[in-house]
Amino acid sequence: MNEFEKIFQEHQYKLKNLKHYNKKIIICISGVAGAGKSTLAAEIERKFAGVRVSNDDIRHIIDQLSLAKSSDLKQQLLQDYLAQYLMPRLSKEANGLIILDSSIDRKYDEVREVSERLGYNLFVIALKVPKDEIMSRIKNRDKSKHNYQDYFDNLDRWFDDNRVFLDRVTPDFAIDNTDYRQWPELFGVIQERLQ
Repeated sequence: MNEFEKIFQEHQYKLKNLKHYNKKIIICISGVAGAGKSTLAAEIERKFAGVRVSNDDIRHIIDQLSLAKSSDLKQQLLQDYLAQYLMPRLSKEANGLIILDSSIDRKYDEVREVSERLGYNLFVIALKVPKDEIMSRIKNRDKSKHNYQDYFDNLDRWFDDNRVFLDRVTPDFAIDNTDYRQWPELFGVIQERLQ
């Protein structure tokens, strides 16, 4: 059994709605850590019976199986698993609605290439949350589960990555400051794309 199969053997239990029919769309979310990507991804999964793919779940499995020592190797294994193994496998399922529960900012070109190769349409959502709001959210998270210094050390880089991404890619839908009042409009647009 290769590394990808070992990861999938654990990961498959996290994937819901595989047999529910939806058209082939990959929903990607742009935004820095703490912007609300996972909250939004989970709500889209619930509302449209999509298949949510969480990078945090995959990282946890890679750690649990001790498949990569360094964070760079872990990130490369995660990306290779998604592009070379998981997405091709999911493309054979009835449910074509894939929700990537992670930031698209640095991996857009790779995701676009995979989506084109497998016949998916991309739908990009941008979460635009000010830095002071992100810092407040990070400080309020469960301190036993997160190393906050890592967040703060990387925050400027994440904002730079987000700015560069949004300078070159126009999102299909933008939400300012994770304004929940915009969600019904977003869900209406997603519903139209799924028809």
